[in-house]
Amino acid sequence: MRRGTNFVVVHHQSQRSAIEGWFADHHDPDTVVYVPVPDYVSLTDWAEDAYVSLIDAADGSPYLVEPWQFPRAGDALVAEYAQEYAGVRASQAPLIFQGGNCLIGDEFWLLGKDYFADSLELLAGRRPPVTVPDGTAAAAFARELFSDYIDSDRKLLLVGTRKPIPVRELVDLGP
Repeated sequence: MRRGTNFVVVHHQSQRSAIEGWFADHHDPDTVVYVPVPDYVSLTDWAEDAYVSLIDAADGSPYLVEPWQFPRAGDALVAEYAQEYAGVRASQAPLIFQGGNCLIGDEFWLLGKDYFADSLELLAGRRPPVTVPDGTAAAAFARELFSDYIDSDRKLLLVGTRKPIPVRELVDLGP
């Protein structure tokens, strides 16, 4: 990344010196915020999927907005640690998405149809986080929620395919 880029680096506590070394030769130390996470927290290589990074249009403050559920390792804890160390706010939306898969353009943003369908399933569930108002279609309400929580200035476009995607059979080979 170019000089002048600001970084928020989430890392396991025991790896701090190694991580600092990656940045020391190429970036001003004032542009890097280190966010230590206990070594016992399991993080995946895609821990940024557990939230979407946003700027509040009203006051310019940064937010990490998390989906209602994110059951992948300890990744769901990243926003809370970043909130503690990096001066960003963490918030949660009553929706299902993966931040790393939300893409924006100048006038639109893209979300996979599968996440929209998962959000509809969440809203129709036995104990949903929010209730679809009477007389409102669930899909229209979900779009309204995505606008309220993620991006109200750009048009939400759902993308996906009708083509079946083959899933390989997983085999447990044991210990």
